[in-house]
Amino acid sequence: MTNGKTVFFYAIITGVFLLLLVFGYKVYQIKTIKARVWQETKSLPDLPFYFPYGGNVFTNKPIIINYFSPECEHCQYMATQIVSHSTTLTSAHLLLITAANLTDAAGFMSTFKLDSLPFVTLGLDTNNVFFRKFGSNTVPSFYIYNAQHNLVRKIMGETKIENIIDAINAK
Repeated sequence: MTNGKTVFFYAIITGVFLLLLVFGYKVYQIKTIKARVWQETKSLPDLPFYFPYGGNVFTNKPIIINYFSPECEHCQYMATQIVSHSTTLTSAHLLLITAANLTDAAGFMSTFKLDSLPFVTLGLDTNNVFFRKFGSNTVPSFYIYNAQHNLVRKIMGETKIENIIDAINAK
């Protein structure tokens, strides 16, 4: 090879190596974060959210944490399912957590009649910590904890309400 081609070849090899190194480091970071989040969420973590209407969120009942967005159609559908199965879900405490503002969140609660359910508490993620706490900000997402506050099931996205009911009834 000529001198110019040799330099170009080594520059390409060095660039590919650096890209692989950066990619490998990012994969390592993601795996480390997921492992930390899994360990921290195996039992109910502290919940640094603002609960504008109060409510005892630490009960001796199973706890369902539902991360949602008022504009999300899947979240709206799940809200209708929660209301229509409310008599079955009263054995748990449902925390609806959102990064939306209070006006939008309260409108969602009112529109779907969630504000009339005594086992539902609204929480606002005012400091955007949900992702750091739970490792995901997928909406809707559900984290179901048993009465001892151990994680039973994590559900990302819209699901059949029966999956949530089965999880809260799991021993």
